[in-house]
Amino acid sequence: MLNSLKYIDVAVDLPVYGTFTYIAPEGMSDGSLLGKRVAVPFGQRKTTGYVLCESEYSSEYDNKEIKSILDVLDKTPLFPPSMVPFFKWISDYYIYPLGTVIKTALPGGLNFYEIAKYLITPAGKETLDKNLISPLENSILSLLEKSPMSIKELCIKLNKNVPGALLFSMEKKGWVIREKEIRSGKTKARLESYICLSECGLPDGKLSLSRKKVMDCLELYKELSLKRLKEYVPNAARAVKALENEGYLVSSKRPVYRDPFGEEIEPDSAPIPTHEQDNVISNVLNFLGKGF
Repeated sequence: MLNSLKYIDVAVDLPVYGTFTYIAPEGMSDGSLLGKRVAVPFGQRKTTGYVLCESEYSSEYDNKEIKSILDVLDKTPLFPPSMVPFFKWISDYYIYPLGTVIKTALPGGLNFYEIAKYLITPAGKETLDKNLISPLENSILSLLEKSPMSIKELCIKLNKNVPGALLFSMEKKGWVIREKEIRSGKTKARLESYICLSECGLPDGKLSLSRKKVMDCLELYKELSLKRLKEYVPNAARAVKALENEGYLVSSKRPVYRDPFGEEIEPDSAPIPTHEQDNVISNVLNFLGKGF
């Protein structure tokens, strides 16, 4: 009987060498996962993995428990398949975990991570009420009664070191329980406000100097980011807000793209030709493809 499961090779974001085989979700065996991040189980934890390639079925898989991926974290690939040999070469040359190589090559803050949080139990609340415990244990349970916390948060709140052995002892006594919480990465698209004229046309009556400059700039450039507009009109923000409230301007949020040299790339549009330029363009287009 043929095995209908589809397998993928994944490099995990952990200090381990090599790749690991996982079962791909049904309907995603056409290469659509390559270059994407996936959430995968690894031992007793969950971690981020990078899909490198599809894995050929091997009879060895029948004697092993191959785990399935938990989730697909990206809509589009973060790197093309052609980059995989380069990542592997770096990993081999520098004797460095492949998953960490890929993580370093990508923007920071993308991956999710697990943290351990401690929660107080009914037995812990009962112990707290009896007040028969050490001052540090009392302080820890008092904080956990308000909200679950990680060991780092406990240290900050108490302004002192909280030994892991103490929390382990409190867990064994049944006063607290430890649960894992998954936090997503902090990286997201940077958005910028863009301003353009509305369909209402130009306002009637006399405008203040700043409002007039804003309207003149937008009439000339059609659309500008608020940041760029401030280069022409330093106090543009207040004028833009007022004109938008009156219906003369429209604003929208758009992602800001960066070039490799660190400069932001402003959306560009073709310049509008003059009447003379338009005639020249028309004449050139008429003669295109007609030979000499």
